[in-house]
Amino acid sequence: MILAGLFLFFLLIFARGTGLRAIISFIDTILLIWKVLVPCLLNGFNPVLVSFGLVLALTALILMLIYGWDRRFLSAVSGVIMDLSVDICSAVYEVVQKKTDIRAREAIASGFAVGRAACGSTTTTLLLAYSGSYVALFMVFMAQGTPVEVMLNYKYVAAEIVHTIVGSFGLVTVAPLTAITSGFLLIRGKKEAEK
Repeated sequence: MILAGLFLFFLLIFARGTGLRAIISFIDTILLIWKVLVPCLLNGFNPVLVSFGLVLALTALILMLIYGWDRRFLSAVSGVIMDLSVDICSAVYEVVQKKTDIRAREAIASGFAVGRAACGSTTTTLLLAYSGSYVALFMVFMAQGTPVEVMLNYKYVAAEIVHTIVGSFGLVTVAPLTAITSGFLLIRGKKEAEK
């Protein structure tokens, strides 16, 4: 619980409003897995179609929470998800290349802006990636009528929850670190190239 609390705290501190929307999307994801995916699979629905539909719905919901209904939403929903640090570094690089008089502080701020938006979608993607390994377990437990509090105390279920939290915690720390290092390194590299 302490690790989950730290993750939520850092997500809210770093990503602010986007972090709150990420938490909402996290909760929505858990509810959709619990209340839609698992029951549909238990009732014999096609797992590929159900999973695909759920992922599409979640993608649209998450991006809507992050961007609202604008061109960024439309652009992101038609693209693919890439590694967080590559996104931030690439964005900072582009800013540094296009704005000739940019200072490190401004480049870092640009990296933070990209990181905030990316953290919102990537943390939920990580939840989906980890949850895939234990959806079958949840199906068995739900079919047996196992209470939620008992399920969460099984070692292998708790271990998967910890994996999800640790991975998400890593994302929240990678974003600002990448923004800071990219800002300093790319500005320094540009100044050295100009000499």
